[in-house]
Amino acid sequence: MAIEALVDEMRSVIRQLQEEKGDVTLAMLLATTAEPNAPWNFVLSAEWLDEASRKQAVDYVIGLLRSHLGKANWPQILMVSILR
Repeated sequence: MAIEALVDEMRSVIRQLQEEKGDVTLAMLLATTAEPNAPWNFVLSAEWLDEASRKQAVDYVIGLLRSHLGKANWPQILMVSILR
């Protein structure tokens, strides 16, 4: 996996989130293990996420991930975590 490609696509997701919803307080990819090529946890925090239920927020973010990540990178995201 080329981490650079994943990071570029994730930046696109974050830009889309900011354009549609507003500021993002925290957006990061957190490795799920120390193993090479391990999947990632996408951690996200924003005030506008607090207004939605956790399920609504996760579903919205997953929809954006699916539309922005390529076939090689989509399987690299194991989970989406919303911080409030």
